[in-house]
Order: sequence, then C-alpha cells, then structure tokens
Amino acid sequence: MARTEMVDLAARYTAGWNSGDPERVAACFSPAAVMRDIAVRVPLQGREGIRAVAADFMAAFPDISRVVSRVVCEDDLMSIEWHLTGTHGAEALGIAATGRHVEVDGCSVAQVGPDGLISTLTNYWDVAGLLHQLGVLADPTHEPQRSGVDQPEGSQVTTA
Repeated sequence: MARTEMVDLAARYTAGWNSGDPERVAACFSPAAVMRDIAVRVPLQGREGIRAVAADFMAAFPDISRVVSRVVCEDDLMSIEWHLTGTHGAEALGIAATGRHVEVDGCSVAQVGPDGLISTLTNYWDVAGLLHQLGVLADPTHEPQRSGVDQPEGSQVTTA
C-alpha cells in the first residue's frame, strides 16, 4: 500500500473519532481485525467489538477531539502519534463521570491488510496521566530519579 493511501486511512480513522460516530471508526478496520489497548487486558476481536468500544469511549468523552502530530509508514505498518482532549461525561474504565477536562498523548501502531483496512492495531497511551487528571491516582510527589545523575550526596552508582 502506498504511503499516501496509509496517511489517508490514518486521516479517516482520526476523523471517525472526531465525528462521534463509532461506525466511522469501525469502517477503518477489516472485518476480522484485532485491536489491543494497553489499558485493557483482552484484545478486541472484529469490527463489531471495535465499534462497541469506540461507542463507549465516545459516550464517556462526548466532546472528544483527536489531533494527529505524525504518521510514520513502512511497508504495511503505520504509526500514528496523537493528542486527545475531552471532558469525562460518563463512566470510562470503571470510573464514574467526573466532569473533568483531560488531555492525553498516545500512539497507535497498525498493520494494514491487503484490503487497505487496518488488520491489527495497538494503542499505547498515557493511562496514568489520564488517571491523574480524573483524580483516581495521586499526582507524583517527586521527580523520577535517574541513575548516575544528580544522586544524593554519599550515594554511589555501581555498574555490572
């Protein structure tokens, strides 16, 4: 598949999310597609499962907006980096509506089948960031410690 066709597919997929119409999202997938998400343990099987999850997410964030910052294509693979915003208006991931506005960054890695539709897709996104914004996880109270840099006085860094 040509890069321009893959970029067009990524644009249709994004437009589907922004439309609030789960059918438009599902139409970007082949009938037997598999979708994985790092926030969900069980992969989704088939277009209907993907449509149902899109509908649930759109209900939870009715003003969802997804902006793509980069699409990278190689052979039959594409990576779509995105930034999502929305207001948490209904239950999502087992969390009751909070009314909070959220912003989340993520990346979807997809394989495109011979039919020109997504055959597999995995979403990697900032789940912890979303949970912080929804008030489910406490905000970090310290900066992450980097090995060998800015160590407290008297500490030692060893290497194997």
